[in-house]
Amino acid sequence: MNETRILDTFVVESDQGLRSFNIYEGDIFQQKGDLLVLSTHSSKRNAPTGWILTGLQEKLGRELNLDSTHVLSWKGISVHFEEIADFQFKGLLTLRVPLSNIESLPSDNTSYEELIDVLTAALTILENLGIFFSDVSFPVIAGQRISDILPGNDASYKKALEILIERSKKWLETSKNCTSLNLFVYESEKLELLTNALYTIRERHNIHGDIVGDILSSLIRQVTDQISVLQSLKVSASLKRSLNDLKQLLSYEPVSIQSINSNSRIIIEYMAKDLINAFGIEIQDNKLYTLIDSLKSKLSPWVISYMHAIRFIGNSSSHASHLNKDYVPKSMEKSDLLAVLGALTNLLSLWINLRNADR
Repeated sequence: MNETRILDTFVVESDQGLRSFNIYEGDIFQQKGDLLVLSTHSSKRNAPTGWILTGLQEKLGRELNLDSTHVLSWKGISVHFEEIADFQFKGLLTLRVPLSNIESLPSDNTSYEELIDVLTAALTILENLGIFFSDVSFPVIAGQRISDILPGNDASYKKALEILIERSKKWLETSKNCTSLNLFVYESEKLELLTNALYTIRERHNIHGDIVGDILSSLIRQVTDQISVLQSLKVSASLKRSLNDLKQLLSYEPVSIQSINSNSRIIIEYMAKDLINAFGIEIQDNKLYTLIDSLKSKLSPWVISYMHAIRFIGNSSSHASHLNKDYVPKSMEKSDLLAVLGALTNLLSLWINLRNADR
């Protein structure tokens, strides 16, 4: 498998603006970014192993130095950081994990929680040392170790995924500079376990094929075409990646209302910041509500209302599991997605026209 595809996205709110936790299927080496995280055993007698580590060393043409780059240690888990020049990732963070730290996973999962806490603590230490990264990519931490120790124990592997996603998302809320965490799952046999974990983390509300009508199909095609136009313009690599993620989510059948709503909200933040920069507007903070309101002097009232609608619905999608269960309706429905895509296609059209006018 070479090409990666996005499976799901969680939008995370922070004081610095929106962040995203993205889950991809595919080869992590197809990704470019600031920081790559991997894990291996902690034995001093045996060379570090793992298919990602092996692939990385082959690409670099050398072995990694995991002795003189120590950042943190806790209960036998050690973390090592190395900057990499002239490579698709600017830095590498390696967790060395003793076998015993994973063997208790079937009982209470405490040790796996500690492992992920050590990872997020190391990320915080790097930020405090002035080593900044906007995106972090990683596989399931100690994933191969779990598979070896727990053959057929799907519940334990699923629980490990839940811990990894939930605790990583929590760290993203407080990070100084990181805007996205990217989890990659390469093994096709693990995808069902990942899907089950995602269902547990939040209720997913899908539109099935018998509901997708002509209007929705037309909107999906229209938004997809507009995304392609935007991608052909001069935009940042991060925006291009976010646009591609939304395009992929729109292509799935059945489509996920929550994921599309949340990703549309991310695109609106990019649009708001781009227009603020183009209009030379000064802003007080990076919260999306403030960004949109700062455009009131330049954009028509209905355009502002479109942006706020996507912001609000995107928020509700991100926090669907916390909504009052007595609300009616209890979940996002077809009309909600129609409302988002209807507003989005108008906003993308405006954005494209403004960008072409500046050429």
